[in-house]
Formats: sequence, structure tokens, C-alpha cells
Amino acid sequence: MVPVRAAADAIDWEALDRVVAVINGKGGVLKTALTAHLAGLTAQAPDYRVLAVDLDVQGNLALDFGVQSSSDQGQGLMQSVFLGKPLEPLREVRPDLDLVTGGRELGTLSAFIAQQAMSQRDPDLPLRALATSLAPIAGDYDFIFIDCPPGEEVLQQMALGAARWVLIPTRTDKASREGMVAVAERFIRAREGKAPQALDLLAVVLAGVNPSASALRANALAAMKEDLEAFGADAERLLTATIVRYAETVAVGARDRGLLVPELVNVAAEAEPWWQALRDGRPRSDVGRYQSASGEGLADDYFALAAEVLGRIGEEEAAQRAGVQDEQLQDGAEETDGEAGPRAPEHAEVGQLPTQTQGVRA
Repeated sequence: MVPVRAAADAIDWEALDRVVAVINGKGGVLKTALTAHLAGLTAQAPDYRVLAVDLDVQGNLALDFGVQSSSDQGQGLMQSVFLGKPLEPLREVRPDLDLVTGGRELGTLSAFIAQQAMSQRDPDLPLRALATSLAPIAGDYDFIFIDCPPGEEVLQQMALGAARWVLIPTRTDKASREGMVAVAERFIRAREGKAPQALDLLAVVLAGVNPSASALRANALAAMKEDLEAFGADAERLLTATIVRYAETVAVGARDRGLLVPELVNVAAEAEPWWQALRDGRPRSDVGRYQSASGEGLADDYFALAAEVLGRIGEEEAAQRAGVQDEQLQDGAEETDGEAGPRAPEHAEVGQLPTQTQGVRA
């Protein structure tokens, strides 16, 4: 059987209750960087195993983790959806972090899913495609983060179908906010298409902002609130307290070296002084230049955002557990009409992130 033909009731949706899709309809809003850092920093929390999934044809998650030479360009993911082969992530790209790589093969996957949905007259088929492949391995992980492409609607639908939570990053410009609105519309359609399985908007994060541009930041936040409220969303609740700053030199330096920003900052702090190599007549490394206030500030932003995202999920799960307990008390802990009541997530409660990076790569 081709996996995308699987019925919704054949998918283990409970295994997907900690899947977070990072998505916007526009490129250049730091989706990949945010996904890499959320996955990498969450994996540093005690006893967590994390999976990052690259659903973008650009395949840049492998670049951010420094494993691009091992990327299959999305071939494994394509074969899983096409042929039902088990997903085989790259193991331990960081301690307790695995990666399903993306890349050019996902363009073929997108076209195939679109054709299948049309031939089967099943517009909700993309919502099941990734979920069908991901669910069998999801139980091996505490969190799964999906990096979504900006312009491939079918691939975005696949991500939304597999996700329990949606995180939308945006920048201050109008085009980025329009991308946020476009995703909000797709989110609503996906939530209707995969019902009764839950899909909720976890947060909207403003990213790539100059820390000194306070007026620009304030205006962007006001506009974002209007956009969200137009969809009936609680903007005050959805907007994260963390705003991820713009620090291009550090961000580019980290990607070029296959490091996360906190890792690069740690490496820079341990680098020899510039004058040491000069005195010894050796070429000096330029890594020390990344030991800066902007680098440390960006690292702090990523830690703060990861902690906030985990905290929000923890709060939602706690509320769900409390709601289930209340319902069980009201029902006398008995089944109603022959069906079991709702179940709370079976994961351990969300823990705390470490306060500094661990396991820095050389």
C-alpha cells in the first residue's frame, strides 16, 4: 500500500503530539535558523531526544548542523512517502539530536503528492502524507521540529498535517507579515481537514530585528496584533516575549562553520588572542571576532525562545491533563457511550533548558 493512501484513523496521532512546525509563507524570516536552534537547544535539556525534519528543498538544516556532506537531499523522506520505507534519520548530529535531511528531491515529492491528491480526489491527502511516515518513529523522540519551505504549499500542508503545534516567525516588513497571514489561512484549512486531530497555533515570534530599532519593532508588533486579531486570534497570548535580534555577522559565521550560534560564541571565547598567533608568526584565526556583545545577545535570544516554546507546550499539556482529570471525575472515570474519554499526553512533563551550551563542536 502506498503510505499516502492511509486513512486518518490508521495514523498514531498520539505519537505526534509534540511535533512543532516552524512555518511562514515568505522566505528570509529565519525559519531554518530558528528550527535548528530550537531543536539543538532542546536536545540539551536532560533526558530529551529530539528530531529535526527538513521539509525545505533548499536543505539548509544540514548546513546549519555541519553535516551537509551526509545529506541525501530528501531522498529518504521521498522514499518513505512513496514506498513506505522506514525513515532513517542521520543519527547524533548533536548529542540526543537526529536529523531527517531535506533538499532537491522534495520538489519531486511535492509534485507527486499533488498529483495523487488530484487523482484520488482527496484534497486532504497531503495532510496525511508526512504524518504517515513520521508517526512510526515519533515515539523515539520527545520533541520533533519541522523546518517548512516558504513557497511549496503542498509541503506546507504535509507539515501542518503532521504537526500538533505551529510556530510562525516573521520579520518587521510587510511582506513577512503577509506571509504570516497566508500561513494563518492554510493553518485554518489544515485544522479543519485533519479534525478531530488537534492542530493549534503555539506562538508568533518576531525575528531578525535590530535591537536599537525600538520604533520599528513597536510598529511591527502593533501591525502583527492587528493581523492576528483579524483572524480572531488572541494576539497578546500568541506573540512571544522573546524577540530574536539581527546579528548577521555572527549568524553567517555560525552557518559557514556548521555551528549553532551559542556553539560559535563558546568557540570564540576559547580562541587564542589575536596577538598570540601574530607573535608566533602564524596566520591568526578569525573566530575570535565572534566573541562580541551581538553574538552573546543572539545566543541568549535563542536560549530564551527555546525556553519559552517549551514552557508554552508544558503549560498547554498541563491544562489538558487538568481538563481530562476534571472530566474523569465528572464521569466517574467511566467510559461514555462505549468510547473512552480524551487522553492527556503521556510524555514526561516539560523540563528546563541548560543555561549554557554543552558539547561544543571543535
